[in-house]
Amino acid sequence: YLFIKDEPNEDESRYIIDPMRLYSIFTEKATTFLLLDARPSADYKASHIKHPSSINVPGEALSKGITVKSIERQLHIEYRGQWGRRTGSDMLILYDWSSDEFVPNTPLTGINY
Repeated sequence: YLFIKDEPNEDESRYIIDPMRLYSIFTEKATTFLLLDARPSADYKASHIKHPSSINVPGEALSKGITVKSIERQLHIEYRGQWGRRTGSDMLILYDWSSDEFVPNTPLTGINY
């Protein structure tokens, strides 16, 4: 499952999407999005969603209270331009290896536009 961050909503099920919903987001082309893969860099290099909007933001780069500028500095150079797109995207789609539910106030879900 993947987390989707768009408009604030108290219903956590709205934040979790399955692969079919992700595929429909890919194909509808009406919604702009950025895929933030929070797995370790080695895992991302070995296997990731092959889409121009996919970037690796390793989980180790995320910690409570970190600024977006600090995250940007830790990104591989090829992802820094994409990182700037997060503020203009309709959706941020965040995923990692271990999350199977939406847990607010964690490094993965704490990324702000």
